[in-house]
Amino acid sequence: MTESRISSTMEGVTSRDPEVDLEVLRAFARERVETASVRKIAADVGCNPSTLHKFITTESVPYPRLRRLLTGWYHAEASPAPKVGPETSAHVAGIALLTAHISPGLRPAAGRALLSALAHFHASTGTPAPGWLSTSGTPARPTA
Repeated sequence: MTESRISSTMEGVTSRDPEVDLEVLRAFARERVETASVRKIAADVGCNPSTLHKFITTESVPYPRLRRLLTGWYHAEASPAPKVGPETSAHVAGIALLTAHISPGLRPAAGRALLSALAHFHASTGTPAPGWLSTSGTPARPTA
């Protein structure tokens, strides 16, 4: 077999998906629910809507099966590239924290603005940008 990833037999989630911090998973699921519905996102994840709701509202800590489902769903939805390291998870959590007070519909634009400002800072000071910044969809050079 030439596949570099080993599949789990039950959920279809790969056993080599990197772990993702619970708060990153929570923020990502919360953002998706705000743009769709708990039922739709729960169906995408493969769990019960009330289970997802309890996880999002921090009423519960997920059991291992739900954690695997959420992690696999996160990797499938959030990252077009298969490699997601701890640095990427940290930047996603940081953007989620910085934009949490902004209305859900404006959060993606606010996140892009923050990343663009950071890219502009690195370009204007001549400092090297971190690897995750160049892969996050922001231009390497400021457009203004």
